[in-house]
Formats: sequence, C-alpha cells, structure tokens
Amino acid sequence: MKLLAGLFTVLVVSTTRTPAQSINIDLGLSTAPRPAAGYRGAGLPGYWNKFEAVDSQVNYALYGLDGILTSATLHQIGGTEIVTTPLGGPGNPTGADAVLLGDALVTHTTVENCLFFDTLQPGTYEVLTYAWMPTAPATPSRVHIDTNPAVTTVGGAWTGAQAENVTYARLFVDVTLSGRWLRPHSGVPSGGNYGVGAALNGIQIRRLTVQPPLFLAHGQLEWLASLGATSYDVVHGDLRTLRATGGNFTLATTDCLANNRVETSLARTAVPAPGEGDWFLVRGVGPGGPQTWDEPGASQVGSRDAEINAAIAACP
Repeated sequence: MKLLAGLFTVLVVSTTRTPAQSINIDLGLSTAPRPAAGYRGAGLPGYWNKFEAVDSQVNYALYGLDGILTSATLHQIGGTEIVTTPLGGPGNPTGADAVLLGDALVTHTTVENCLFFDTLQPGTYEVLTYAWMPTAPATPSRVHIDTNPAVTTVGGAWTGAQAENVTYARLFVDVTLSGRWLRPHSGVPSGGNYGVGAALNGIQIRRLTVQPPLFLAHGQLEWLASLGATSYDVVHGDLRTLRATGGNFTLATTDCLANNRVETSLARTAVPAPGEGDWFLVRGVGPGGPQTWDEPGASQVGSRDAEINAAIAACP
C-alpha cells in the first residue's frame, strides 16, 4: 500500500510492487535533467533512464524502475537530431512533464525513430510512447509497434496533463520467449512535414500482472491495465476500522465504487473528515470473471478476496 499523509487526514491507496523488467526512458540531451523517480508520467513511477540515442551504433544497458540494472538492452536507428525548447510558460507543460517533453529525438526521413529492445522477459507489455514535438506541438507523429497492427497518430496542444493520442500512444504487445524483443516506432505520417519531422520524447514499458496499479491524482482515482482484464471493480473502505480490526476487510469495506467499469479512472473528490481516512482497492475482471484483490508476497494479514467478498458492500 502507498500511504499518503496530510495534516488532518490520511488516505491509503493500494499499488502493486514494481513489475519485473518495467522500464522508463527519457530521450534527450544527456546533459539535461531527467524526471525524478517519483514521476509516473502516464505509467508507473520509478527510475528514468536518460540518453540521446543519436548514434545508432550504441547499445544501451537499461535500468528498471527500482534503479537496478536489468538484462534488457536498447539501440535505435532513424533519429539523428535532438530538438529541445524551454517549457513551463502559459499553455505549456510544467515540472516533470516539461522535463520529459521538452526535448525529443527526431527523424526527418522515411526512416522512423525505431527503438530496438532486446533480452526482455517474456510476457504482455503496455508500451507508452511519448511522441510530442516540443517546438511544434501540433505536428503529428505516427506511432506503432512491430507485431501489433494498431497505428496511432500523436500530437496536439497541451491539455494540462499527459493525454493519450496528444502526448503519447498506449499500445499492448506480447513479447515471446523465442524472440524476447520489442520494436516501437515514431515516424512522419503520410502527408506529414519532413522538415519538422517526427518526435520521440521517451517511452515506458510495463510487463503486465493481474494486480492493476492504483493512484490518487487530479481529483480522481486512476489505475493501469492489468493482465487479462476487460473491466474493473473498485472498493472503498474506512481506514480507522481496518486498523482497529487488524486488517479485517469484511468489516472495513463500505462501498463498491465501480463494478465492471471499462474506463481506468473514476472521479473521487470526497475528503475524509479530520482524523479519519479512506482506503481503496481495484481488481481486474476478465472473461473468466473477477480476478483478485490480493497482492503477491507476505505483506497481507489474510486473504483480501475472502474478506471483501464476505462484506455486505462487496462488488457483485
């Protein structure tokens, strides 16, 4: 669980442990700052690899979200220029968003910005490709991944937050045991402007598990996709009761906030009274039915599944 403490209230939001071989990369000037490890972009927070990648002969070692070296490597072709501009003014990204989006690897030819990940762990990955031109936000970039037929166009005015199809594309791909590779691309779309080119600010790859990471942000609950899920359930409860009963979710569960919700966010503006607190949990629902409220490891007192399912306010 992640503990968020305020002066008078405490909110507990459940998150999963760092998934194996999930990686954040900020492409841009090697002398420029990288986002802090607490910055999540549209994915998971953690260590951000930082390099220019303008030399196609260089093979980069990659560090995971925990800052530990992984077995994965990356090299690229196509991108030969770093475009950078100061951001932070009116209508622009600020803070860590500006750090990530303020510089980009750019291609000006039919050869796309192509990233070559190798020696990845097999599994299903969520791939967030940031392709927003900082010097010309309306410039479209064509984003796709080898082995996934989907093609997404990214670009547009800054909306005030990272936004899918404006600053990044979200695609899913299976990495096989035989190949263990991943090939994302950002290029100039048909009819595009090769003089301006296509951008690639960075990328986040996350190996999916059945536990969806959950966050509290911008007056709402947000969660990321889980393995095999097509919709999601969200439960809420009283933190004081949970603590007083030694972690009994049957007694502490008060609401089913979402049942089979397809969207991965839910408005939540209610604030606990001084001295009170809330907790939240999310689970995926797949073709075979609900998945699990539980997390792996020995951090739980008992089975959340059994206790929450026994609560009067459990999701059906």
